[in-house]
Amino acid sequence: MHDEKIWALDFAEIIKSDNEGTTLKLLTGGSDSKVRLWQDSTVEEDKKQKEERLELIEQEQTLSKLLRDNDLFKATLLAFKLNKLRDFYHALS
Repeated sequence: MHDEKIWALDFAEIIKSDNEGTTLKLLTGGSDSKVRLWQDSTVEEDKKQKEERLELIEQEQTLSKLLRDNDLFKATLLAFKLNKLRDFYHALS
């Protein structure tokens, strides 16, 4: 991050060291006499969010299966971990 205003902005195409193409970076220069190189991490963040959602869905399906199979000890632990209070209460009853 810059401490002052940004006065210059440009894009740079960086060649990867393993010769597997290029990546686009953003260069900024500010009145704080600093030049910063920025990388767009939108794709990586989207991928991480999708993986987290998929993991949550899998855990919720596991919880449903544990409740259906009447494995109440494991269901209680997983419901508590997932903050599923209704399922937690159901497994305890």
